[in-house]
Amino acid sequence: MEPLVTKGLTKSIGVSNFNGQQLSEILKINKIPCVMNQIENHPFLDQKELIDLCKSNDVMVTSYSPLGAPDRPTRKLGVNDIQISVANDAETFQVNSLIKEIAKARGCSASQLLIAYNLNQGMACIPKSSNPIRMEENYKALKVSLTDDDIRRMDTLACNFKAYPFKLWENHIHYPFTTSHKESPASS
Repeated sequence: MEPLVTKGLTKSIGVSNFNGQQLSEILKINKIPCVMNQIENHPFLDQKELIDLCKSNDVMVTSYSPLGAPDRPTRKLGVNDIQISVANDAETFQVNSLIKEIAKARGCSASQLLIAYNLNQGMACIPKSSNPIRMEENYKALKVSLTDDDIRRMDTLACNFKAYPFKLWENHIHYPFTTSHKESPASS
């Protein structure tokens, strides 16, 4: 992608779903800095090490699926066993009792809280919606302030749930979800 920047066809280079090892490798060889890593992020998926690695290398993080993709067909079918245990009392993140409790305390909806979880940690966040009412509600998440304790409590929900595990490619040599987020020893 570097030639695209050199030719003026794009201003910056970003990646998506790179784990720590993959990101470290590209940062070692690139001449034009990678400025963005787009990853799935929400309280039910611990991405802290990867996010810290990105931040320490001036790579911005864009979070997708902050609401856990409640309308994704595989969630409704219960294809992934962990989906059932994500929220014991329901199917979506928005009805998790801790999420509801913190949202109520902050005077916002559960969806706004889940978006604010990312925004309050300095990440860009791209919730998917084509519904104008939901889009407006999502926008209001910009005004939701969370405390460090709110984020810490939400972090206790981490159970390695991925709304988008990309199972079709899990046998590919560069499948990003089988390798640790940590930088590889060779790249340290």
